[in-house]
Amino acid sequence: MQRVIHFAMAGLVAALAGFTFVEPASAQSANPAAVIQERQELMKNLFPAFRPVRDEVQAGQTPDLDAMATAARRYADLTKKIVTLFPAGTGREVNPDTRAKPEIWSQRAEFEATAKTLADEAEKLAVVAATKNIDAILAQVGPTGQACGGCHGGPATSGGKFRFEKM
Repeated sequence: MQRVIHFAMAGLVAALAGFTFVEPASAQSANPAAVIQERQELMKNLFPAFRPVRDEVQAGQTPDLDAMATAARRYADLTKKIVTLFPAGTGREVNPDTRAKPEIWSQRAEFEATAKTLADEAEKLAVVAATKNIDAILAQVGPTGQACGGCHGGPATSGGKFRFEKM
């Protein structure tokens, strides 16, 4: 009963905050195709979530600090889900078109450490963006971007340690 109340309260808080509480597909089912689809959607949304922060920094004008804070929080929240969307059995053995390299599973500790670094740097960005201190935001954008490249080292079409090049 307490667990039901806890989840109900969490759902209510999330709804009031403008978000929907959705358990990752990896936790919802053992359907590898659903996990891969959710993973691909998350990965497609990572850079668009970060882009408003980067664009505001690069614009060289007075930034929209509220937009930066919102974008940084969304980005940080997305990065926290990455590791959960790469369970065993969701690689090329199931979907030959996935860009997830086998090293994600064969070098799991390194992958998880890389993903944690990204999540940690993204959280730091969200925290400083919430303060609306532009100097702190500027100082954190670089480390966050570098951590993002930890898996692939470049733009979406690039390959890297944990991602195949886009065909």
